[in-house]
Amino acid sequence: MSIDIFGNSQNYSHVKSTEEKDYLYPIERTTSGDDNEFIDDEPVKRPVYFFSFILFFGLLTLGFQLARIQIANYSHYQSLASGNSIRVLIVPPNRGLILDQKLNPLVRNVNKHALAVNLAELPRNSKDRDKLFASVEPFLHLSEDEKNQIKKSLITGSGQLVLRTNINRDEMLLLKEKLAKIPSFTVIEKPIRQYNTVSGLGQLLGYLGRVGEEEVKSGDFLPTEEIGRLGLEKVYDADLRGKMGHSTVEVDARGDIVRTVS
Repeated sequence: MSIDIFGNSQNYSHVKSTEEKDYLYPIERTTSGDDNEFIDDEPVKRPVYFFSFILFFGLLTLGFQLARIQIANYSHYQSLASGNSIRVLIVPPNRGLILDQKLNPLVRNVNKHALAVNLAELPRNSKDRDKLFASVEPFLHLSEDEKNQIKKSLITGSGQLVLRTNINRDEMLLLKEKLAKIPSFTVIEKPIRQYNTVSGLGQLLGYLGRVGEEEVKSGDFLPTEEIGRLGLEKVYDADLRGKMGHSTVEVDARGDIVRTVS
């Protein structure tokens, strides 16, 4: 307590020292009536506000980067995800030959171009599948029987379903060009049975036919297989057919094999 030159008493006990005020915000001054009253703000040091701002700015930047990656670059990462992938393919064996007693072939395999369906690439949704069929109709002209074969094979099988065989070279080149961006369909080389034309051998040798629904349900056959239906082809079918193999391959977005893994 002290007295000024006018005889008024003044209390300066609340005034901070010069050294202490260097770390505080300026004192706020309010006026009430005739008396002047000084009120100190809550002492908060400057570094607290500074680091809070840095933290907020860092979190804001991080959030922006995450949003940019997940939203702005979505299509980029989606295209990467739809690129090359690893698949396990069923590899059907080449059917065995039928030879006479002098080891001359009575039935042999000759590679021919064939139109096949990659069942794994087909849409499971019927509406999307119908759209696909409509898009290839101008050059494939799928019959109702072929469409039904595809639908049945989708339910019970995988791999490739051969729709047509003996495609000539001109058809092969045209289809390869048209199907370049449609991985659901492809042109492959398939071994086709070629029978000796000696008179009287037809009934003896027999022929091949597609497996039926009951045979597929038995679990012994895939819907894409062919089995002996008559003659020696039927009698020795198990021996001639052999066993299915598997191959792990890398394919691109079009379904073309890039490399064989194993």
